[in-house]
Amino acid sequence: MKTIKDKFSKKISAPEIFVVFMLSIFGMAAIFWLPMGAGYDEETHMVRVWEMSFMDMVPNNVGEPQTLFPAFYWQESYRRHVLVDYQPADFWEKYGELPYDGLDFMYGMKTRSVYSPPLLLPQAIAVRYARGKYDLPALPIYMLARVAGLFSYIFLAWLAVRLIPYGKWLFAILATSPLAVIQSATVSADSISNGIALLFIAGILAIAQAEEIDWKKWGGIILLAFILFWAKVNLLYLILLLALIPPKRYQKKIMFPLLLGILLVLFAVEVVGWSVLAYPRLETPPDGTDPIGQIKYILTHLPTAMSVLVGHAVRTLGERLLGWMAIYGYNYWPVPQVTYWLYGLAVIAMLFIKRDDENLPTKRKRKILGILFMIGYLATIGLMYLSFTPVGASDVNGVQGRYFFVAMPLLFLALFGLKEWKTRPALNIALIFGTLSVVTFSIGGWLSYHVPCGSQYYTGGYCYQPRYKNFFPEGNSSPALTSELTLAQEVVPKCDGMTTLQVRVNQNDAVANERVRFSLTTLDGDIVFDKTLSASEIPADNWQAFDFEPLWDSSQNAYLLTISSSAPKSDLTLAYSIRPEYLDGKLYENGEEIEQDLVFQYGCVAGWEKLLETE
Repeated sequence: MKTIKDKFSKKISAPEIFVVFMLSIFGMAAIFWLPMGAGYDEETHMVRVWEMSFMDMVPNNVGEPQTLFPAFYWQESYRRHVLVDYQPADFWEKYGELPYDGLDFMYGMKTRSVYSPPLLLPQAIAVRYARGKYDLPALPIYMLARVAGLFSYIFLAWLAVRLIPYGKWLFAILATSPLAVIQSATVSADSISNGIALLFIAGILAIAQAEEIDWKKWGGIILLAFILFWAKVNLLYLILLLALIPPKRYQKKIMFPLLLGILLVLFAVEVVGWSVLAYPRLETPPDGTDPIGQIKYILTHLPTAMSVLVGHAVRTLGERLLGWMAIYGYNYWPVPQVTYWLYGLAVIAMLFIKRDDENLPTKRKRKILGILFMIGYLATIGLMYLSFTPVGASDVNGVQGRYFFVAMPLLFLALFGLKEWKTRPALNIALIFGTLSVVTFSIGGWLSYHVPCGSQYYTGGYCYQPRYKNFFPEGNSSPALTSELTLAQEVVPKCDGMTTLQVRVNQNDAVANERVRFSLTTLDGDIVFDKTLSASEIPADNWQAFDFEPLWDSSQNAYLLTISSSAPKSDLTLAYSIRPEYLDGKLYENGEEIEQDLVFQYGCVAGWEKLLETE
């Protein structure tokens, strides 16, 4: 039986090289193609990293002189864009040498990132030295924080693949998923937390291979648990992997109860202690949430609560699976469909590829891993039910596929090796599929974030602008569209080949003989379309679209959309933005500028179709 010491002394294996290569190449690429602040919660994590770089480890606890947060990181964050848009091509040229205080500071910034300090410590150290010792500009400081998180994850993932006793190729593919690449390349607690989870799984499986647990292996369990308790709370169920090691395998009778005692102490100090210290400082709980109240509701409505949890788990399984494989920050842009197929096939293939030096898990281990997957899957949903969902709600809010990054390996390790493919071509094909999944994901990210209408190269269809971040058209409406009201919305396309325009209609209880006129003209008065519709033809709670011949110079012009009605009384209302969002044009009511916009979109011929049309 190989010991953990033997695993450290052996040569680096091909799966380890694959992990380091994939994450280094594509992770570094993602650091630069992903705009600043485009990763999930990057802004709030950067606030915490900045605090910690001054050695203030407790969140939201910095004294007034040190609460200065560079305004650049907030104001120029991709997340702050009112609409989903592309990063300007001159962003680096404009801001690459800007000092971190170049746009002044923001005072009294609070963070939602209240995780244990080790999860962001490498990033904080990088920022401390980049800012304090080398006085680097703002953008390089930010990128170095990303690099620190990336290489922390690379180290942990490499170590996990080195330690795991079976399924090395499978684990390597799981550790280098498109999701893993983008999460490890952002300023986030997820990079280290996910790496810790992989390391714990691999380490416990390696120790569980031993026929007897001596003091060294016992100490290894303590060390792994000590590290695990740094991770995010949704990973704590992994401690149940210790069920893989029956108490009778411990060399001394005292070892197992002593282990339990130490684990309880570590849990009390690292998890409970930090939670008591830090989580009350989380000042932005979602509206209507009350974890204590939710627990009371569950206890008094147990069948209903369980129905909500299980129903959500089953109903959203497909959506969560896609989110676990690949997603761009906040799901602003679509992932190429081929990415899912390639990665899914790579994972399935790796289930059947065993190295010659690997043993297969026993039936007992498979059962435990499968049960822990189900526990982890439901526990992840349950945690969001407690912390992110209003009391008594009929569905669970806030669950994302990326939260299952750690649970899914348990399922696949349980299924690993039920059948074997020993042919070398099968491994090569799986590696090609896995690599191509990350390649297509990276290309899709670059096209989406940096090329106007770039995602149309892999999704097809028209390029619709503006893209709304929080689409809620029923949230605000225009006055009833009567003969006393004329609306005029300025439209300034950002793409050539505009060929359609659609307006969002909220309410329409059609009035007899009511006629509504829609016209689009250039500012010089040239007519693009001028159509009059009966109110009964206009859909409610939907888009009213108008098609016309492509305008191949539309990005060089501005247009005016005018809407009027013939009816003295009407129930027809159009969707308004709650606040000014379309900053390229203004909305007028009877010639008076107002502080809202019409909810509308124009569509341009784009992607390969545009290339073929304009040849």
